[in-house]
Amino acid sequence: METVPILVPQMGVVEEVFVVEWLVEDGQSVLAGQPVVVIESEKAEVEVEAGAAGVIEVIVVPGEEPVPVGTLLGSVVVQT
Repeated sequence: METVPILVPQMGVVEEVFVVEWLVEDGQSVLAGQPVVVIESEKAEVEVEAGAAGVIEVIVVPGEEPVPVGTLLGSVVVQT
């Protein structure tokens, strides 16, 4: 099975963001492009989307945690 990571995206010069809330739970089915987690920098709140359709395999970083850009937040197991 292919696993697609959910990463903190690059947001300009921002080096760290806060995970505000997860919009999905472990084991939940998601569509490609579906918002799965909300993150916040000093200037903006952004919804991070699933990179593929599948099932949320694991949420690595829970809500209200500061994390650097590029951090693995969770992953989606692709369903074929």
